[in-house]
Amino acid sequence: MCFSDAGLHSIPARSNIPPDPSRPCDTMRALGPPGQNFYNYIHELVQMSRKISNFSVVTFTYSIKGEDGDLLEQSDLPLEYIHGVDGKMWPKVEHALTGKAEGDVVEVSLRPEEGFGLPDPDLIITQHIDHVPPQFRMVGARPQFENDAGDVMEMLVTQVADGMVTIDGNHPFAGKTVTFVVKVIGIRSATPQEVAAREVLSSNGLPMQ
Repeated sequence: MCFSDAGLHSIPARSNIPPDPSRPCDTMRALGPPGQNFYNYIHELVQMSRKISNFSVVTFTYSIKGEDGDLLEQSDLPLEYIHGVDGKMWPKVEHALTGKAEGDVVEVSLRPEEGFGLPDPDLIITQHIDHVPPQFRMVGARPQFENDAGDVMEMLVTQVADGMVTIDGNHPFAGKTVTFVVKVIGIRSATPQEVAAREVLSSNGLPMQ
């Protein structure tokens, strides 16, 4: 039995009528009896038709390049977001990913205002070295600060000179134009629970860490 535009009907096991590729059921009949090749064909059709759209859970890896093409950051650990829902992907990148399929790679140039933002002078603090714990009195150290609400911010020691320590809370790529390279690893539909929560959930229904 098979569904067609005319409804449910039978497919003869053998027929002298040439199959019409425009009719899904005739295509199945042309493939022969339901064997492994048939199911592989259907699986490939499903995979080929799976494109990124709103409510897709997209699994991806990424790299970030500077204006000179130097590699600034790379993650081969797959990450996930819900397309058009959770707001975790930059709008310009999300737009470029719309309609893409598994295996596709996109490269998007992001100006500071489209990506990591402009440096905030209020997040650059200079203190006397005596007021800084010894373990943070070196360039590259990453002290963490917690506010009254429990939010934690990691900052970076960018300069130690003349008895003063400069700590910067801006993102290291703030103020830079970068190229964000994304490879699509997988696509699936978000569950109703994920759409309601506006984030990807694990198998036990908890937010992914």
